[in-house]
Amino acid sequence: MPALSRAQESHSTLKFCAEPWPPYDYKHNNTVLGSDVTLNKQVLKKLNVTTQVYIMPWKQCWQLVKQGKMDGALMVSKKKAREPYVYYPETATAHLKYTWVTNQNHQKQYFDLCPNLSTLNITIGLVKDNSYSSELLSCLAKSYNAKHIQTYNTLEQALRMLIMNKVQLIPAIPEVVEHLDKDIKLEGIVIHPTPIFSKTYYTVFSKKSKFSNDKYQNIEGLTKDFAKMLSLVNKKQTV
Repeated sequence: MPALSRAQESHSTLKFCAEPWPPYDYKHNNTVLGSDVTLNKQVLKKLNVTTQVYIMPWKQCWQLVKQGKMDGALMVSKKKAREPYVYYPETATAHLKYTWVTNQNHQKQYFDLCPNLSTLNITIGLVKDNSYSSELLSCLAKSYNAKHIQTYNTLEQALRMLIMNKVQLIPAIPEVVEHLDKDIKLEGIVIHPTPIFSKTYYTVFSKKSKFSNDKYQNIEGLTKDFAKMLSLVNKKQTV
């Protein structure tokens, strides 16, 4: 990644990584796009901070953040295991609702947050390394559900299995599914309208970051100002 290596030579440019998660963070024709990318750049521009965003698999992104080779990451849920490595701003970036996604065979069927998969004789598809609610994970850990779970590397893979009826339910964010549908035409996908849980996501800053510029001597000071400016930008956008 020669472009990344050159960027690392300057500690005054803030480097973020994000996993591909359209419509929030993604790459199209070698250009990094997404509503979350735009929001972060808007906030940091107001703080006079130059920013670059790299799209990569989550595991690679998180390792670089832990090592301080990336100054932070976008759209990160809060977990105790992550807190020793990153600063979480007081202001969240997004609050997103998850719903059930199914296929035409089950579009008229209602599913609550904790379906009995054994009784219903259906299988749930999950995306590896995705962050789900603790309530859903506790439900899926029950003995009558544990054998009815399949995991996939990407949401696209899970949705293709849904179309083939290899799995019958997927917890997902509707906007993400709709964006994928525009690109790959997911015929037969049904998004249930009722939210089953919500998740809060943050822009996080690496505690090992070497970022500094004329205004900020370290990343911690920037984290605090980022939270204040993000709050102001969010208020203007909701007015």
